[in-house]
Amino acid sequence: MSKMFAKVAVFFFLILAFCFCFRKEEQKAEDGKQLMRLLDENKFDEAIDFSLKLSKKYPKDSGYIATTSAIYHGLGNDEKAREYILQAIEIEPNSGSNHANLGFIYYKKKDFKRALPPLSKGLELGGYSDPCKLTYAIGACSYELNDLENAAGTLLAFIQKCNEIKGNEIYLTDAKEILLDIDKKIKKRK
Repeated sequence: MSKMFAKVAVFFFLILAFCFCFRKEEQKAEDGKQLMRLLDENKFDEAIDFSLKLSKKYPKDSGYIATTSAIYHGLGNDEKAREYILQAIEIEPNSGSNHANLGFIYYKKKDFKRALPPLSKGLELGGYSDPCKLTYAIGACSYELNDLENAAGTLLAFIQKCNEIKGNEIYLTDAKEILLDIDKKIKKRK
């Protein structure tokens, strides 16, 4: 009888644990929807406050801290954006998206030397929503840093991989212009 009771107790515990986990994920999804509503309504201060509250509620999920960073970045406050994306990287060091976002903060400021390592790490780790944009930015950074061979290789890979994907037209045009300039510079060296 006690073995049967133990099996029933374990089974009941597993069902409770499953329900708790399911409810937590359901609540997390609702919280995410609420955050998106605030952003859609351009209530950025409220969205930042809510995002920070969610980051305390879900401390192992860097997404809410990264969202706070993205909001600040969108508002032009790159110092706050950098502060929060560094926190997100600390929480999830293997998130390619977080590293890429840090790189884009530096890239926007034309700090190519600081942008290149996190952009490259973001591509290496994967998970960034637009790998074509990321590849282009890496090539453009290499070009600006006068690393012409790496820039050429990266931009050629970008053109091959992203040529047919809509939304990349501006980057494709820029990449081709940069490659022409690289060709001229390399010919001058010889």
